[in-house]
Amino acid sequence: MSVGNKGVVANLGYPRIGEHCQWKEVLEQFWAGHISQSELHRTMRALRLQHINKQAAAGVGIIPVGDFSLYDHVLDHSIAFGLIPERYSSLRGADSLHLYYAMAKGTEHSAACETASWFDTNYHYVVPEWVKGFTPQLCRNHWLEHIQEAPAPLRAALRPVMIGPYSFTKLIKGLPGGQFESVLRSFIPVYAELLDQLSTSGIEWVQIDEPALSQNMNRVDYELLQDIYGALGSSTRGIKLMLQTYFGAASEPARLFQLPVDGIGLDFVHDQGVHGKAIAELGFPQDKVLGVGIVDGSNIWRTDLSVAWAVLDGLIRTVPAERLLLQPSCSLLHVPVTLRNESKLPHLVRLSLAFADEKLAELAVLSRGLREGRRSIALDMSDNALTLQALAESPSRNRIASGLEDASQHIGIGSIPSRLFEEQQHAQEMTGQYFGRLARAADGQEALDSGSLLEWLGRQLDGYLFTANGWTQRTGASCVKQPIIYGDIVRIAPTDTLETNTPPALTSTLFKGMLTGPLTMLRGAFTRTDIPQHETAIQLAIAIHSIVKQFDSYGSMRADEPKPRGVTSIKLGNWDTYLHWGAEAFLQDSSDKRDSKLSHKKLQQHGFAAEVRVI
Repeated sequence: MSVGNKGVVANLGYPRIGEHCQWKEVLEQFWAGHISQSELHRTMRALRLQHINKQAAAGVGIIPVGDFSLYDHVLDHSIAFGLIPERYSSLRGADSLHLYYAMAKGTEHSAACETASWFDTNYHYVVPEWVKGFTPQLCRNHWLEHIQEAPAPLRAALRPVMIGPYSFTKLIKGLPGGQFESVLRSFIPVYAELLDQLSTSGIEWVQIDEPALSQNMNRVDYELLQDIYGALGSSTRGIKLMLQTYFGAASEPARLFQLPVDGIGLDFVHDQGVHGKAIAELGFPQDKVLGVGIVDGSNIWRTDLSVAWAVLDGLIRTVPAERLLLQPSCSLLHVPVTLRNESKLPHLVRLSLAFADEKLAELAVLSRGLREGRRSIALDMSDNALTLQALAESPSRNRIASGLEDASQHIGIGSIPSRLFEEQQHAQEMTGQYFGRLARAADGQEALDSGSLLEWLGRQLDGYLFTANGWTQRTGASCVKQPIIYGDIVRIAPTDTLETNTPPALTSTLFKGMLTGPLTMLRGAFTRTDIPQHETAIQLAIAIHSIVKQFDSYGSMRADEPKPRGVTSIKLGNWDTYLHWGAEAFLQDSSDKRDSKLSHKKLQQHGFAAEVRVI
């Protein structure tokens, strides 16, 4: 690992699903019994090595290993540490892969482990479950296995990445009250053994992810972390620890900087300036490397290179460039692999996007700038600025500010709105197809899924689009194409579309209309970063309101909101503010309904007392 050179690029994680979703296809073939376990491992090994070689070719100097998984990286940790729920005890000692997928998917006799959102993302991890009397032990070291299979010339660039003991313990469901600290301390010998094995194999650095440090922390928490990492440092032989935080500003940076580790990685994209201000005021320890999360790892917009350069320029006044690592704000697991296969997107939108491969290219540009000076990347900076300016000034991003809320008022050759007629035609075709599928479903001929509903609804909206191949992993082998909110949201479907393709015209079956709610649509999309999220939520609500008014004549309506809690990374101090604008969007498409048949909205998860109170 080439720490100590200017402009070293360090990646924190890479999408495991492959450019063409090969990962998903192979898993499903194995579960269906079409390929053997040895064929599964052989294919997955080839995909892992392909990802390593791809990152090396992109100029990544520090390549993560251990981020690849056969289902979920949190489940990998549970298996590695022997945290196996009692209901799977009969599978212990048998085929390890059978146990692994039993926990992930369940069996005929045992329910699967729960899943939950991975912090502020749409990715869902397999929740570790506490087992009474559990003592952690190192049952498997897949990090070392993946290093040993890599070509020898590349091994020096590999950095194992694992979830830190603090965050992993926080994820465990069912911990006995008051036993968090004792359980956390019980993991120290296992982590020490794991680090020692990696050190013996020649690994110099290990990335330890502690995303929980971006949640609400206090002095007691940091005193505990001081003990934990002090114990790890004293019990390992010369291995260096890179403590990585992400998903916003870390709580109490001054205490974080004092932890006994060799490097600290911070999110400089979503921290609202907190980390840069803390370093300017407090300085940064001279014995530590600083990982600068300068490219957004959780959204798909092109980085504003001038803003990124300004952040770097401010940091090198305090921290020498040789002690800076350039990296994404979090693992690139949360974005699609590449734009290379997206030929049908509006031209300006495509120019304004950056998926995983394009984000690595952006880091390479910034790396060259640090090594050779800003002049060496002047053309890149100019091209970047022109593209982002064109996007900011595009009619699709200024429709509401200009008072033109009807998409049909916009005409432009070569611009995003020039696609309006095509989008209207597509929306109309999809409506006919969707209601036809409803009729067949009513007759028991076809099953409908929520993805079909969401895509149909999205096609009725301008400013909201779908990619052709922009897949991301949601949970296990379930992959989704997250829509992109690129402009102001207005409804574009012609008004006669629903009237000529109504459920009553297609079937006599009684229907209850169901639309996805605005907060859930916002949560499930890659969102704009140029306006506050609450503005987009209100735009979505108003557009959905237009559709509801037409549907309303067919019978009762329901707007489902399964994810009102997850729209943004909410710390407790911001919760009331979020609740109020969330409730405003949630209720927007119920306004002006005194004579309406709209019957109800549904929160599709438990524990929403605060939301109900505000609503």
